Amino acid sequence: MSHNCSNQKENRKTVALAFLLAKQRHITITSMLGLVNDPCEHIAAIRADALEQFKRKVDILIDRKQYKYITGVDEKTFNTLLTIIEPRGSYIGLSPIARLVVFLRYAREGDTQNRISRDIGVSQATISRLLSDVIWAIANVAPEHIIFPSDRKEIMSQQYDFFHKTNCNGVMRKMPCFGLIDGKHWATEHPPHTGSLNYNYKGFYSFNSLVVCDANSRINFIQVSELAVNSDAALFRDGPLAEMLDSCVTECGYTKIPGSDIEMPPFLLADNGFGLNFTVMNKYRTIGITTEKIRFNEWICQTRVKVENCFGILTSKFKVFRRRLNLKPATSRALIVALACVHNISLGPRHIHSLPADIEPINHHNPYRSPEEQRDMLMRFFLEC
Repeated sequence: MSHNCSNQKENRKTVALAFLLAKQRHITITSMLGLVNDPCEHIAAIRADALEQFKRKVDILIDRKQYKYITGVDEKTFNTLLTIIEPRGSYIGLSPIARLVVFLRYAREGDTQNRISRDIGVSQATISRLLSDVIWAIANVAPEHIIFPSDRKEIMSQQYDFFHKTNCNGVMRKMPCFGLIDGKHWATEHPPHTGSLNYNYKGFYSFNSLVVCDANSRINFIQVSELAVNSDAALFRDGPLAEMLDSCVTECGYTKIPGSDIEMPPFLLADNGFGLNFTVMNKYRTIGITTEKIRFNEWICQTRVKVENCFGILTSKFKVFRRRLNLKPATSRALIVALACVHNISLGPRHIHSLPADIEPINHHNPYRSPEEQRDMLMRFFLEC
């Protein structure tokens, strides 16, 4: 009796599958009856047909140079990414071009792996392995595309960009920093065996990260934590960034702000989640604040919003960040770095300004007794300019 019930269930599943495939593929009744009699053979044929269709579509669109339409990136960016993954060769019959198209579709549209596998005609496990392979290939070359300024020319070039950045009225902001720093939580599924270590104060599971960007929203530095409980200040304290900033001060020293006698070291702008020090400046807290300090805080915020814009650009370009990441934890973190690389590549090469002819010699003497005094002098510059 149980054996007959089992057969009936299997037959109902087969018929339901046949009708579903008929609806999706516009199969005739005769062909549908063939599906009922031998479903596995026809399902395999349909999946093979979907894979061939996908390959033809990729070939046609690439021949017509419709890169933006199919992948969301321009031809130059696509070819740069292709050189990164090409050495790995073909994979399950998919060329490096087709694999890159699959990855960019996953990142750009935020589609699930199951949906991509149905559209392309390969298994979900294959899509998972393919994505992981491309993600790690790009993440491994991150040092070539996410570059923190290290010499005097690069640092002063970024200072120039911030100083000459204008507001909506065309007035220069005259901020003498060389970068912006902020933390960002990237939503993820609950990583296995982590308990509540990835549950952040905002109420969801995530990986916390530390990002530094320049005036053009280019990412200069990214550090992704395995956990979400680490605060921005803890990531800064335990990571390499503090030492890198000290190296910038050694490289550039204290230089006069253009049009002023006030000297400043290279520094980043941050919010109050970071501690104040000689290389990280933030706004005044609200306790005992004066009108001048309120104006100074507004000046800080008007410049610092650029890093928030950078996060907005990433989530707009790559809709995979609009839902929870569901890859392996290490691969999810690598995806964040890989898409930061894609973002930088799409911006093109960095433009480095030439140093002025009357540049001052490097002065390593710190004229300030405390970071608070340095911030007061920065406010004085703002009020005078």
